[in-house]
Amino acid sequence: MPHVSKRVLTLLTSLLLTLGVAAAIPSTPASAAPPGCAQQDQNYGKTQVRTAHAAKAKKKAAKKVKKAKRAYAKKHTASNKKKVKKARVVYRKAAKRHRGWQARNAAAQQAASRCHATTGTPAPQPLPQPFQQLLGTLAGAGLDPAQLQAVAEQVTGALTSGDVSPDTLFAVLDPVVDALTDSGLPAEDITAALQEVLGSLSGGDVPTDPAGLIDLIVDSLQDALATTPLEQLNPVLEQVQTGLNSVLDLLLGGLPLPLP
Repeated sequence: MPHVSKRVLTLLTSLLLTLGVAAAIPSTPASAAPPGCAQQDQNYGKTQVRTAHAAKAKKKAAKKVKKAKRAYAKKHTASNKKKVKKARVVYRKAAKRHRGWQARNAAAQQAASRCHATTGTPAPQPLPQPFQQLLGTLAGAGLDPAQLQAVAEQVTGALTSGDVSPDTLFAVLDPVVDALTDSGLPAEDITAALQEVLGSLSGGDVPTDPAGLIDLIVDSLQDALATTPLEQLNPVLEQVQTGLNSVLDLLLGGLPLPLP
């Protein structure tokens, strides 16, 4: 598995600091932001997460517009036409919010860079895009800073273990996070489920074949959500398996379909 660069781990450390907590991550540089730039760095980190969340909302709104248009194309009714109009309004608002957060994020990055240039310290870098999206989705699902910290630490543990490559890890987490946040589960259940999955991915003996990796993740979710009613759990597991089928087939290849 590829070795995780110090830059990625440094960015994860920066993320934990933006959430208002200090955490020690193995292999990360010990130097922290100077007191004079701490506030600028925190503002930059927060706007990154907000921007990712706004991008996710915009993407969902765009899907709803397409869905409404398809329904209207099949059946030209006043009700369907009204749904198209409503979906477009929601999308325009989501796009406007996204543009606003992009501008704030750019301004926050410039402010942090100016501060670091004055103090002669390295300027903060953007978090990896997949991680920005993941945290934006989780923040939107109601996870508080402490819960986000727990997930971030688990992600770091999975990365530093070397059992799963960064590309595979983020590809796997995307459908899992989407399924959990779409399910309407409480934030504490989402956190527990993600921690269980990430613990399994960093516990050694991770399968290298797609089917084995899917089984590992599904079993982890079942263990973590053992008390969740079946009518709520089964759709989560089905959505996770469907999403993993696609991403792991592309990443690892040779997926035997259909899965039993």
